[in-house]
Amino acid sequence: MLAAAAGCFAAGAGVGLLIPRLAEAEEMPRSAHAREQDEKLVRDLVADHGLSDSQARSLRLILQDQREQEDQVIATLLSTEADDLPPATKNRLRSLRFTTTQRIRVVLDPQQRARYDQESRPGPIVGPEQGGPTTATHR
Repeated sequence: MLAAAAGCFAAGAGVGLLIPRLAEAEEMPRSAHAREQDEKLVRDLVADHGLSDSQARSLRLILQDQREQEDQVIATLLSTEADDLPPATKNRLRSLRFTTTQRIRVVLDPQQRARYDQESRPGPIVGPEQGGPTTATHR
């Protein structure tokens, strides 16, 4: 499910990888780093699925909204001294990623959506060098 994939942009960072990525974010301003990651995802989706300019703009807005919401979750997490993410935080991130995935799917036409869904299914991770998609399916 792409919620695992956008659960998405672990579209970037998976819930288990969230904490180590905070150190990475300290090296580069989060907004610049996030925009860079999001723009790569947009470029990959445009290339892989033939998105129109309008779809790409919508996708950028969706990803920006997700980043803002994730930043709120992270700020809450950083204000606690928990070693692990609390279950409520994990659930909130999963829900946010699922919602983002659904919003991305709305932007796509039926053919693009079918390909996106197929490439976003969980399974062995195969990079472009092994014939896999170039789209970053984990957020």
